[in-house]
Amino acid sequence: MERPWRYDPQLDPFRHPDRPDDLEVRFYLWEQEQMESMWVSVCALDPAIAGYAGRLLDQLATPGGPAPGSTVSIRIAPGCPQPIWVSPAMRANLARWRSICTACGFDMLTRPAQVIAARQFPDAPEGCVPVKFTTRCPLCEQTMRVDTRV
Repeated sequence: MERPWRYDPQLDPFRHPDRPDDLEVRFYLWEQEQMESMWVSVCALDPAIAGYAGRLLDQLATPGGPAPGSTVSIRIAPGCPQPIWVSPAMRANLARWRSICTACGFDMLTRPAQVIAARQFPDAPEGCVPVKFTTRCPLCEQTMRVDTRV
C-alpha cells in the first residue's frame, strides 16, 4: 500500500518520531475560540481538499469537535504553521468558495460563507450571499478576499 504522506516533506516536522503515519494536527474550534493540537493517524489521500484523511487518536478537551476514532480531514494550509483539521464547514467552503488572505495566504473560510455574509451584511435579504466580498482572516486578522468558484 502506497502512503504518500510519508514522503511529504511539509509533514516531516509534525510526524511522530516512532510512528510515521501519525501527525500532530491543529484543531481550531472556531465557535469556542479554542485551538488544540492532537494526534491523527493518516491513512488516505483526500483529494477534495488537497490533503489527507486519518483517524483522530486523542480526546479534545474542548467540546464541539470530533470524537476519538473519528475520521478527520487534514491539510497543510498556507499561513498555518501546522497541519490543520478541515471541519465539515471548511470542506463545504473549499468546494464552493475561493478565499485568500492578502497577508498570510491562509485559504479557507472557517465558518459557512452564509454566516460570514449575514454578519457582515446585516441589511441584506436573508440567505443572500454576495458572489465576492472581503472578510477578516481567522489566523492573522488581515483582509481575506472571497469569491465563488464558477
